[in-house]
Amino acid sequence: MYLYEIHLHTSGCSACGSSTAEEMVDAAHAAGYAGIVFSNHFFHGNTAVSRDLPWHGFMEVYRQDYLAAKRYAEKYDMDVLFGIEEGMGNGKEVLIYGLTPEVLINCPDFLNFNLYEMSKFVRENGGIFACAHPFRNRSYIVDPDIPLDPAAFDFIEVHNHFNQQDENVRAAKLAKENGLPGIAGGDIHSASNLGTTGLVVYGRVRTAQAVAEALRSSSYMLNIEGALQNPEYSRKRWGFPPLSLLYRFLFDTENQTQNSAEKSRTFYQNHLHSFAPSSSATGCTEDDDPNSQHRYEKPRRKKAADQQANGKCNGNQSLICTTFSHTAPSSVQSILIRKGCLCAKKF
Repeated sequence: MYLYEIHLHTSGCSACGSSTAEEMVDAAHAAGYAGIVFSNHFFHGNTAVSRDLPWHGFMEVYRQDYLAAKRYAEKYDMDVLFGIEEGMGNGKEVLIYGLTPEVLINCPDFLNFNLYEMSKFVRENGGIFACAHPFRNRSYIVDPDIPLDPAAFDFIEVHNHFNQQDENVRAAKLAKENGLPGIAGGDIHSASNLGTTGLVVYGRVRTAQAVAEALRSSSYMLNIEGALQNPEYSRKRWGFPPLSLLYRFLFDTENQTQNSAEKSRTFYQNHLHSFAPSSSATGCTEDDDPNSQHRYEKPRRKKAADQQANGKCNGNQSLICTTFSHTAPSSVQSILIRKGCLCAKKF
């Protein structure tokens, strides 16, 4: 399982971004992400790129910012993917995934699309059209209580790290009422903010098409401030210890030499994979190669009675595989057990 941040802005393309593309890559690697998806503000949003440039010149700035980060991330074996966040007027925004820069370069009419034309274009080209933070309430947003038409979207951003809690709750309700799956993003503008949220997918997503396919097939979980949740709200979800705590103990002090993908894989497969729903429950698919080291493993359950006998959980908790791999130091295990981090609670 692999952790990706899919809502991220760089200073090269977003006027509100404070970190360069390379700084974002370094921060994502340090936080244990397998990859990041750029979603810089676009032409009708808070772009840092001059709108006076011809269309090809405007797009080339975005393409080069993305490609520079992609090349830079090779030393970490980390995936860097392209996306955009476009403004639709009145402060409302959409997130677009699964398209390459070249698709947009070849469509200068993109600038003139309304919501429904843009949705149609993105879908026809194999992309994903998502509603960003639908109920965000800020001074620059007109009518924050009126979201963009859900019928135009494939997904709703149900959790945004910089939203107020009630804004995210309303977004999740909107998704449920309209039968749309949710996505979660950090809305990262500074490298110092990375590490709070994202998507956990069951296989590496190395291309724009792979991002779209992972979302369409529901082969992912939401990482919401360290808790994994199913993107469809009718299913059970499990509470996890904060990822930042586990990363700090399990990676920063023990595995400094691991690359980003290996850190992410090791973390989820060796330490937390047993908390995830089975592949049959989520619709995820395992790697084609049955011998692949990245192959997703189904949860290994232990009898609650045995765990209660060992004093590791109480009757109100449903415990799933509290055994960490031997690479985790005993001091870490004892801290996490003491804090109750090794017990997953149903809610």
